[in-house]
Amino acid sequence: MTTTLRFVVALGACILSIRCAAPAVTPTAAPEPEPEPTVTAPAPTVARADALLADMARREAAYKEFERTAPPPPPPPTLDAQATVPAIPAPVVSTTAPVPVGAIEPVKDEAWWKDRMRVLKARLDADRFELAAAERSIDSASLRLTQDQAIAERNRLRAAVAADLSAIESLELEARRAGIPPGWLRP
Repeated sequence: MTTTLRFVVALGACILSIRCAAPAVTPTAAPEPEPEPTVTAPAPTVARADALLADMARREAAYKEFERTAPPPPPPPTLDAQATVPAIPAPVVSTTAPVPVGAIEPVKDEAWWKDRMRVLKARLDADRFELAAAERSIDSASLRLTQDQAIAERNRLRAAVAADLSAIESLELEARRAGIPPGWLRP
C-alpha cells in the first residue's frame, strides 16, 4: 500500500481513539479529585486500526519479497521480419520396424460395436432426411435445380440409403458371426 494510505488510516485511528477516550465535559460546582491512573485495555477501534496496520505491513512485506524473488516476466513477442525461427529438433528414430496402418486391430468390445452401429444409423437417418427433401423438390419447381437434376439427386440419395442399410446388415451379420450379443448393437 502507499505511504499516503497508511498515513490516512493511522490518522483516522488516532482521531477515533481520542474521541472514544476523551471524557464528556459537564459543568460541575467543584472539581472532583482525579482518580489514580489505571491501565485499561485499548478501545476496540484502536485495536482494530492496529490490526489493520499490521496486516498492511505484512502484505507489503510479502509483496516486496515476491518482487525480489519472482523471475521477470518474459518479453513480449515481436513481429520482426528478421526474427529467427527456432530450430526444430530432429525426429527420434525408432529402432523397431514400423507397423502398417491396418495391422493394429481395435479392441472390439461393447462400446466399439455400439459406436459403429450408432455411426451407421446416424448416416442412414441423414441420408433419409436428404432423400425426403429431394423428393419434395421434384414436386415443386425449384429455381436452382431442373427436373432432371432433382431426379438424379433423388436416385443418388436412394442409392446412398440402400448402401447404408446394407452396411447395417453387414455389421449385424459380422456381429452374429463373432458371437456378439444383440444388445451390443442397440444404442
